[in-house]
Amino acid sequence: MFQGSLYNVNGQGDLLRIRLKKARLRVVGRVSGAARDAVKAASAWNGNSLTILFQRNGSDRLTLESYDLRTGKRTSAISVAASEEVADHDLLLWSLAAPKP
Repeated sequence: MFQGSLYNVNGQGDLLRIRLKKARLRVVGRVSGAARDAVKAASAWNGNSLTILFQRNGSDRLTLESYDLRTGKRTSAISVAASEEVADHDLLLWSLAAPKP
């Protein structure tokens, strides 16, 4: 929740803002195609920022993307090599502490 609105990402990758007092829903942005195609993902919200950590199918890399909730635009993207233990583990549970915006 940020400034009276609840945020969510739907199955199509749309970043949604739900204004609770007005009961209105609006698409404010869209996550990247790479994030939409991820087979493993974790997200965290902090203030006006959404951070997504994900891995694409068959990839040995992890990507960390951040989005501004006010504009829906991606503010950063970092890709790093994942160790074999992380990249190949089918039941991996990820948790993520969002960095401060």
